[in-house]
Amino acid sequence: MNLEETPFYSYCFRTEEPEDKYQLVIRKDMYSDGTIVYPDNDALFEAFFSLLIKGRKVGGKADPLFRQRNCLNFHYLEYTGDKQDWLRYTKRRYLSRKENLKPTPLLVEIDQEIMEWFSEKEKKSSQYGDTIRIYTTADERESERMEIPEGTKYTYIPEAKSFSEALERLKNLGAQQYCEYLQREFFRKYAQLDLELISDELTPIRSFIEKAEKLSRKEAFGKADQDPSNEYLRLKHGYYLNHMCDWTFGGLPSRIYGEYFLFREWLEAQMQAYAPKSFADWFLGETAWAEVAWQRNTGNGYQHKQDLAAVFLNAYRPLQQKIPSYFQKYKQIDREYLTYQIFRFREHFPLKGRIEDISYFDDLIEMLMDQYPSADNAKEKSGPGLVAGDKSFAVTELYRLDDTAIIEKGEGKYIEFKSTFSYDLRQNKKSAEVEHSALKTIAAFLNSYGGILLIGVEDNRNVIGMESEYKLLSKPDKQDQFCTRFDDIVSKNLGSGTHKDFDLSFVKVGDKEVCRIVVPARAAAPVFLVHNGDHHFYIRRQASTEKLNISQVTQYINTHWKQS
Repeated sequence: MNLEETPFYSYCFRTEEPEDKYQLVIRKDMYSDGTIVYPDNDALFEAFFSLLIKGRKVGGKADPLFRQRNCLNFHYLEYTGDKQDWLRYTKRRYLSRKENLKPTPLLVEIDQEIMEWFSEKEKKSSQYGDTIRIYTTADERESERMEIPEGTKYTYIPEAKSFSEALERLKNLGAQQYCEYLQREFFRKYAQLDLELISDELTPIRSFIEKAEKLSRKEAFGKADQDPSNEYLRLKHGYYLNHMCDWTFGGLPSRIYGEYFLFREWLEAQMQAYAPKSFADWFLGETAWAEVAWQRNTGNGYQHKQDLAAVFLNAYRPLQQKIPSYFQKYKQIDREYLTYQIFRFREHFPLKGRIEDISYFDDLIEMLMDQYPSADNAKEKSGPGLVAGDKSFAVTELYRLDDTAIIEKGEGKYIEFKSTFSYDLRQNKKSAEVEHSALKTIAAFLNSYGGILLIGVEDNRNVIGMESEYKLLSKPDKQDQFCTRFDDIVSKNLGSGTHKDFDLSFVKVGDKEVCRIVVPARAAAPVFLVHNGDHHFYIRRQASTEKLNISQVTQYINTHWKQS
C-alpha cells in the first residue's frame, strides 16, 4: 500500500450534504472544466489539519460542541483499510505540520487532546480491539437503547463464542488494558526511574505469586470464587481452556492476568533496560580471545563440556583478571541475572553454531558462580554454585519455545515424551509399569538439571493427546481428576515435598491436548522414587534415565548437594 496515494479521509463536495459535522467539505474550485478532480492525499490532509486546529465554524463562530477527539474518531472509523496505516500516516503528517505553528495556549490544549488520542489508539489493546470490532449503523431499536440518532455509525465487540476466543480476548484486550492502566499509573508515580524503584514495584508482585503457588490447584479449580490467589492458579494452569472466562476490563481475571503476568513481564523488561552495564556488553568487548581459544582447541572439538568453561576461564589470561573485578564492582548480580546475560551473550558468541548442546552453558554458569564472588555465594547452595530452585539455563531456554518447537527438537537430556502416564496402549488398561516409567523421568529431572516431560506424545514425536489416559477417569472434568490423581501418585512415590519443584499444565498441540510437566531445575534436596517398597535414585543422562547404585548415589549427592 502506498500511503502517499491512498485517500485517508471521508469527504464530500460543497454541493453535497455532509454526513457528519466532522466530514471534510471540499470546495467547488477542486473541479476543472466541469470534470471532477478527486483530491489527492495532500489536499485532504490540509483540509483535515485545518479542521482539527480551527474546529468547525457555524455562522462564522466556533462550534462549542466540536471536539478534536470526535473528529479523529470519525475519520478513523470511516477509513475502511488498515487502521494502523491511517494512524501512522496521520500522526506523521500532523507532527510535521504543527511544527510551523505558533504554540498558543489554545493550540497546546488542542495538541494535548490529539496526542492523547493517538497514544490511546497505538496501544496493543486498541490494535487488537480493531481486529474483532464489528462496524455497523444504529437501527431504530439500537438508537433508542443508546440514545443516538438512527443511522449513526458505531462499533461494538461481540460476545466470545468459545472458551479459546474468550481467553484470547482476556490476554489481548481486558488484561492488556489493565496492564496499560498500571503502566500509566507507574509513570505518574515516578518522575525518574532506577533499579531500586522498579524492584520495589516487583517485590509485592513476586511475593503474591510465591504465596499463590503454594496453594492447592485442585481447590482453585473446584471453586468459582473471587479469591485473587485462586484466580492466579486458574489462569496459570489452563483452567480457562475448558471454562468460559470473564475477559472484560474490570473482571477479576483481567486484573490478575494484567498485573501478575503482563505487568510483571513489563517491569522485568524495564529492570533489564535500567540495569548497569551488562555482563554480555562487557564480555563482548573481549571476544577476540574466544576465536584464538577456538583455534587452540580445534583438536578436541569441544566434545567435553569442561572445554567450553576452559575457554572462558583459562584460555585467555587477561580474562582471569577482568571477570573478578567486574563481579566485585556489581555486587547485585546473582545467578538469575547472570543467566539472562548469558542468553544475550550466546546470541553474539563467536562460537555460536559450533556449540549445539545448550547444557554447555549450564556448566559455564556453574563454574562462574563457583569460582568468582557474587551475591549468591552467601546463600545456601544445592550444588556447586547452584542455589536451590534456580532455573537451569537449558530448561529456561526451552521454556521460551512453544510446545510444537519442543516436540520438533525431539527427546534429549532435557526433553522426554510419554504416550500416556498410566494407560497401557497395548493391553488397553492401567499399568503400574507405565506409571513407573513416567515417575522415573520426573525423579531424574529433579535430581539433575531439570527438564520438560510431555505426556500425550510418542517417541517418534507423533502427538496422540490425552484421550487414552482419560479412559481411566470417570468424572466430566478430566483435567481436574487427572491433576488430583497425579498429585496423589507423586506424593506416594516421590514425596509430598516435591510438588513445589515442578509445574503441571495442559496445552494444545494442533487439535490434541497434551500434559506438560516442567521441572525448572534440580530439586532443593535429593529425590528418591519408591517402587515395590524400595527407594531408587535416578539421574538424567543425554537422552535416557539412569539408576545409580548405592556408592554412586552417595558420591552424586555429596557432589551436587554439598553445603557452602
